[in-house]
Formats: sequence, structure tokens, C-alpha cells
Amino acid sequence: MAGPSVSKRLPVPVFLTTSAGVDASDTTNNANKVTLATTMAGEDVANDVQKVEQRFAYSLVTSDTAVKSAPGFLHTLTFSCNDAAPTAGTIDVYDNTAASGTKIFSWTCTTTAFVPCSVIIDAVFATGLYVDFTTTADVNVTVSYR
Repeated sequence: MAGPSVSKRLPVPVFLTTSAGVDASDTTNNANKVTLATTMAGEDVANDVQKVEQRFAYSLVTSDTAVKSAPGFLHTLTFSCNDAAPTAGTIDVYDNTAASGTKIFSWTCTTTAFVPCSVIIDAVFATGLYVDFTTTADVNVTVSYR
């Protein structure tokens, strides 16, 4: 089997062949003939789709909290009140390990009870993820991140 090596960095020449043992290289273009003859991880053959799943960690916070102390990705913030009259105030989310620096999001709540809501952020943060409350522990924030 004479054919070009797949990689010049490999210590042993590697050759692509078909299942019949025939050279799978295109000597005209010095390229390899590669096809997807088998399924890949996540492939749903019956529906002809590639399934991709998002995975995130989450943290339910009710007071000032450093959620993550490293770079990452903020997916969503879900707000809910846990009593009939939440304390008015602001909830700020920072790209930092403390309540300073780059503000990612700010939400102001009033003393009126509200229906839980989620805000999709889908943003990267470089330093960390910090949630800062000026309200009391009667407002919950679920942070979904990785």
C-alpha cells in the first residue's frame, strides 16, 4: 500500500484505506477521500439530525454571592419572589469576583409580587460571576452558567 501519510508529524506512516484494503487517497490532489459511513455521537439517523445538548451548572442565590471565580459563560438568570411583598431594590450581575467592575446585567424590582421570569444572557465572562443584591432575601435568582 503506497500512499501519502495522513500526517507528517506521526512517527509511523499512516495510510487511509477502504474496507476492501484499497488506497483511499486521491493521488491527483494529494487529498484523502473521507466519508461518514457510520453514525457520530449524538446523531439521530431516523430523523436525520445531529442532536446537540446544552449543559449548564446552576446556583440559587438570595444574597450577595460569588457564583464562579473563573472565566465562564452565563446562560440565564431566573428571578422569583418568595413572599407576597418583596423588598424593592436592584440585583446586579458582574463579571468579577466582587460587586465591582464590568456589569453584565441589572434588574430592579419593586414591592409588588411578580411572576417568575427568565432572562437569556448567553454571554461570556472573563474574571468570574458575582450576583449583588440591594434587596433582602425575599427575591431568588437562579443563575445558569458554565
